[in-house]
Amino acid sequence: MSLQTNRNIVTKENSMKVYLEYIWIDGTEPTSKLRAKTKVLTERVRKVSDLPVWGFDGSSTNQADGSDSDCVLNPIRMVKDPFRVVNEETEQAYLVLCEVMNTDGTPHNTNTRTVLTDLLNRHRLARRRLSSSSRSILLWCRG
Repeated sequence: MSLQTNRNIVTKENSMKVYLEYIWIDGTEPTSKLRAKTKVLTERVRKVSDLPVWGFDGSSTNQADGSDSDCVLNPIRMVKDPFRVVNEETEQAYLVLCEVMNTDGTPHNTNTRTVLTDLLNRHRLARRRLSSSSRSILLWCRG
């Protein structure tokens, strides 16, 4: 395999490296702790949906016993990593906030984000219903 020009040469020295610091809340009681691990990709990342889910051993984070300890990190939000110095042309670095899921795709019992999201969505829906009902009542009262 020959390469045509020096501009098109892709080597390990100039290929893209994307450092992703996956961060999640563990199952330690009574006070949970933050956990993190780094994944390195070789293709540029533009949005959170470009990020892969990533498995981990939940027994080391108090989120599972040893017999069935697989857990999944589901990326929810990514922000540029302010602590990692990178060459912008060939590197990217992000902090990736994750929620913990079971291997079947259901929220893990330590995943309080899902509970909060469900509550907020129900509240938002109830507020919309109240808002539209209030407008109808106000229009009816004005005659």
